[in-house]
Amino acid sequence: MRPITIATFAVVVLAYSVPAGLAAQASSPAPKVAALGKVSGSCTFDKTHTVKFVDGVALQGNLFFKDKEPATLVRVSNLMLGAFRPDLFVDPEAELDGMSSGPKNAYNIITLSIDKTGDLEGLGPSGSLRTGDWTFTGGTVKNGRVSGTVSGTGGATGGDTCRITFDVPFVGDYGVGKPLPADGGEPGQAMRSLWTSVKNEDSAATVAVLGESWVAQAQHGTMPQFVIAFVNGRGNRVVGGKLYGDGRAILDLEFVMGMKGRALVLKQGDRWRVQDVIFR
Repeated sequence: MRPITIATFAVVVLAYSVPAGLAAQASSPAPKVAALGKVSGSCTFDKTHTVKFVDGVALQGNLFFKDKEPATLVRVSNLMLGAFRPDLFVDPEAELDGMSSGPKNAYNIITLSIDKTGDLEGLGPSGSLRTGDWTFTGGTVKNGRVSGTVSGTGGATGGDTCRITFDVPFVGDYGVGKPLPADGGEPGQAMRSLWTSVKNEDSAATVAVLGESWVAQAQHGTMPQFVIAFVNGRGNRVVGGKLYGDGRAILDLEFVMGMKGRALVLKQGDRWRVQDVIFR
């Protein structure tokens, strides 16, 4: 199932009654999305589809060869990826380009696979891997980012040409998560506390469990869109998840009307805080 955006989900759920303390915020304009990475250049695939890149992120894993050592996966796009919360996409079953499939959109997000020695294995749209006469420099991970330049031609008939320069942040890690208990453990409790605060229309309690980057705007009356979409907080459940390192958890969620989702919960200081939610 293709992930859907917060805005789409909100259109559905806001038909129900919205707590007075949050209703006014539902009509607030969505904040502008800044690029997560620094990306320039373009590719032409099959001599017909040209894509100019504006944003990018990197992840650890291997979507192409699951029996091989994890690779660095750089995803460059003609979309501002922050709007799609790529930090939540931390498993091969929830690929970034799953949201942009179809003949007209198959080239929105391009994957570059860099092996552990720093060599480019290949690149391609929609999860494909196209080898070729690529010239690649860079690929070293430093301070949570990876940068490089790739150029050349490739594809089965030499119909692909690319020149891409990127400097992008890591936003996820495949294969290292430790399963959380069914109730999500301490991160799950933070999620439930958020739902309770929404149900009780207690904005101070809501702010107390939001990620630190949300606090200032929430204190001034602008809650994140995912909080508005929770409506009254009833009927939502944490059904498991994974812990990544000591302070980053991804929770699996179930909502009313059969919707599912995933939440990013971070340990900031001595408290777990909800950073983001995607509805799927």
